[in-house]
Amino acid sequence: MSSWSPARTLQQTDAILCAPGRIHEVETILLDGRPQRVYKNLWPSVRSFWISSVEKYSNKTCIVFENQRFTYDEVHQRAVKTAAVFRHVYGIHKDLLGAVPVLTNAFVHISQLYLREFLSSFCSRWLPLAPLRYCLAHTDCKIIIMDPERAERLAPVASDLMRDTAVMGFLVFDNHGDSRHWHGMDSFSTVLRRYRGGVEDILSIDPKISPEDNAAIMFTSGTRHLPYLCEFIFSNPGDAGRYNGLA
Repeated sequence: MSSWSPARTLQQTDAILCAPGRIHEVETILLDGRPQRVYKNLWPSVRSFWISSVEKYSNKTCIVFENQRFTYDEVHQRAVKTAAVFRHVYGIHKDLLGAVPVLTNAFVHISQLYLREFLSSFCSRWLPLAPLRYCLAHTDCKIIIMDPERAERLAPVASDLMRDTAVMGFLVFDNHGDSRHWHGMDSFSTVLRRYRGGVEDILSIDPKISPEDNAAIMFTSGTRHLPYLCEFIFSNPGDAGRYNGLA
């Protein structure tokens, strides 16, 4: 039997973490007429938290994916440029951005912190063509972002989606150097590289994202019927992240 014992009790640890002035200090407030215990010293929004992290850890590694490493500043710069492309190239204004993810792409998600205008709509990557098309059409997505495998699956109906729905374009991730091209679809990295417009408005205008703002739309697996739609707000990103990890 191990002789190890913790250095502090849970009560002692709680007292340290929640001490006055600490990030986890809590207070009781009235929210919608009901008393609620909330964190007192958190950042006012996810956006301000991210920008604070970029300023503090600018040259530290933020993301590791296979043989690629990105610092906080590199992720920030690319996310800002991604947001500028969505706004100025595709005209995203209070619209939906569709994604058929294989791996969570931080640049797309973080770019949402700079644009209050769009929601992300996530579909399961395992969906057959018919329910996949249903999800993308049902939410009136303006841009659909996907990997090469999903691009191959959607290619037969891409022109139909652009004709019959609100879809304005398709962007394909090519993280593995996939050189294939599908008619009517553009490389995500190529679009970013070719963008020469400004990003000043993205950085200077705080979209004032609140915890109750809509953040994402996701769909159930649709194993027995057409997928059901689920909406997430910024106050429950953990639930959204868990769902996206399973999607």
